[in-house]
Amino acid sequence: MVGRLATLMIDQTPSRYRRPAGLSQSVERVINIGLLDELSDEQIRQQLAARDGDTPFCACLADGVSLTLSAAHVAQLLQHKINQLDNDGVGVILLHGCEDFSGLSARQALLVESGRLLPPLINGIVAQCKVGILVPVARHIQQQVRRWSYLAEPPCFAVASPWLDSMDEFAAAARSLCRQGATVLLLDYPGYGEHHKDFLRSLLDIPVLLAHSLALRQAEALAY
Repeated sequence: MVGRLATLMIDQTPSRYRRPAGLSQSVERVINIGLLDELSDEQIRQQLAARDGDTPFCACLADGVSLTLSAAHVAQLLQHKINQLDNDGVGVILLHGCEDFSGLSARQALLVESGRLLPPLINGIVAQCKVGILVPVARHIQQQVRRWSYLAEPPCFAVASPWLDSMDEFAAAARSLCRQGATVLLLDYPGYGEHHKDFLRSLLDIPVLLAHSLALRQAEALAY
């Protein structure tokens, strides 16, 4: 593995996505990929939309519009993209929001699932603190409850869209988490950036963690 790292999420890459700060310059290239990036909105609806009898999966377009897709079709496309990256020589593939899909594999690349990597890491960081978790859409909360179920203190959740220019929704959501007892905030979506973290830290004067950045730094250590 020689400095080739890809991050892969199912949603389209948010239009305002910014690469997290603080990554080592020794990584030759970090490739940020949304599984749906190469498909038009119409292609996504025609090829991946959930039909009667399909297991549904919620995904977001680059502008924040939420769609219900067929989990089986998404899984096929996800494995196809992993195979492409593997064949292109990517050494480490960091998966975001893919824990609902079992059986994903790569021939040579190392698959790292942020949904499995982050909970024990965050649990060790926050100890007995109550964590307030921000998610981009309400439909993500059910998955988040499962992901963070074994934190020492049960977390609380609020919704704040990373697709809006205004920070008003962020401020209101973060304050609601503090009213529920949160003493640490976690932004758990790749579309959240350092500017969101810095804004909330300045506003509330409490620790704010950026999940995507933490996972990426862990995966970076393997990309050699």
